[in-house]
Amino acid sequence: MRVVLVGSFYPPYVGGIESHMESLAAGLSGAGVTVRVVCLKDPAQSESASGPSPGQQPSRPIEIIRVAGTARIGAGWPLPLRGFDVVHFHGFSRPLFLRAVASKQPSQPLVLTPHGGLTYLDERHPLRRTAKQAFDVSCGPLLRHRVARIVALTDMEKQHIERRYRVRSGRVPTIPSPLPIDAPELSAHASWSSTGERRFLALTRLAERKNLHHLIDALERDPSLPGCDIAGPDDGAGEHLRRLAQRLPPGRVRFLEPLSGVEKARALRDAIALVLPSSWEMLSIAALEAVAAGTPIVASEAAASGLPAEAVVTFPTGSVSALVRSLHTVVDQREQLQLRVRQAAAAWPSPAQWIEQMLATYEGASR
Repeated sequence: MRVVLVGSFYPPYVGGIESHMESLAAGLSGAGVTVRVVCLKDPAQSESASGPSPGQQPSRPIEIIRVAGTARIGAGWPLPLRGFDVVHFHGFSRPLFLRAVASKQPSQPLVLTPHGGLTYLDERHPLRRTAKQAFDVSCGPLLRHRVARIVALTDMEKQHIERRYRVRSGRVPTIPSPLPIDAPELSAHASWSSTGERRFLALTRLAERKNLHHLIDALERDPSLPGCDIAGPDDGAGEHLRRLAQRLPPGRVRFLEPLSGVEKARALRDAIALVLPSSWEMLSIAALEAVAAGTPIVASEAAASGLPAEAVVTFPTGSVSALVRSLHTVVDQREQLQLRVRQAAAAWPSPAQWIEQMLATYEGASR
C-alpha cells in the first residue's frame, strides 16, 4: 500500500498534530507501507528545508516534501499526491484541504483526521468562528461525498461530526491516538523518587486558549505549591505570561524551549504532574506522552476529552481555586496516582493496534 499524509506542518515543527503524523508515518513504514508526507514549509525554516525529521526513526525511508504556502498559487501549486493509493489529510486548514481535494486524482480515496478542527471549540474570536461555521456549512456536501472516511479521535468528536455534517456513522470510525511508540521504555523507567526537585510541567504552545495564566495564578495564590516549568513555542501569549510570572519569586515559573526526544521523556518522567488548564483539547498528545511516562495529569474538564480517567485529576475549566486543589491532590497522592497511570497505560491501545486500525480504515475507504 502507498499512503500520502498531508498536513500544515511536520516535525521538526512542534505540535500535537505534527507528532501524531510523525508517529503514524513511522508506524505505517514499519508495517511495509510506502509513505510520503506533504506539508507546508515552516516559516521559521529555510526555503530548502526538507528530508527526515530527527524524531521518529522509521524502518523504511519516508519521503517528506515541503511545499509553498497555500496563498502562493502558480507553478507547483497542485500538491504531489498522485501515484498513491490513499490520501490522508490531518488537521483542518480549510484552504489546504481544498487544495488537497483539487490536487488528488478522482480514484484516490480521501481520509480526513480533523483533530477536533470541525468542533470550533478552539476558536475564541467571534468573527473567525462565524467564518469557519459558514465555510463548513457550505462544505458539508464535500465532507459527505468526497471524503471516504473521517477519523474521530474521541466518541464526542464522532457524534459531533455525524450530527452536524450528517455523515453516516459507518464512515466515521473512532481511532484514538496511541501512546508514543517508545512507551514501553518510558514506562519501564518511570518512577517517583524522593531525591531531586519535583515540579509541575506544562508542555504546550504559549497561546491564549491554553489558559497558562490560570496555572500561574494558582501558583501565586498558594505559595506552598511546588514550582512549574512551561515548555513550548510562543503562540502569541508568551510576553503576557512572562509578565505574570514576574509577580512570583524568581524561578517559581521557568520558561523553557520546546522539548523533544530524550529531554522531553526525562522532563515528563520527573514531573509531579503534567498540567493542562486549556479551554479545550482534543485528546492531547502531550497527555498521552505523560501516561506513557507514568506521570499523572491535572486537566481542566474541557482538556480531558478522550483521556483515560484513571490517569487524570480534573477540575472545572477556568476555576483557579479548583486548580489549586487539584495540584495539591497530585502532590499528596502521587504514588497512588502513578499506579493508576500505569494501569491506564497497560489498557490503552498499543501502537501496533493503532496501525492495524488505520490500515483497516484505508482498506475500507478504498472499496
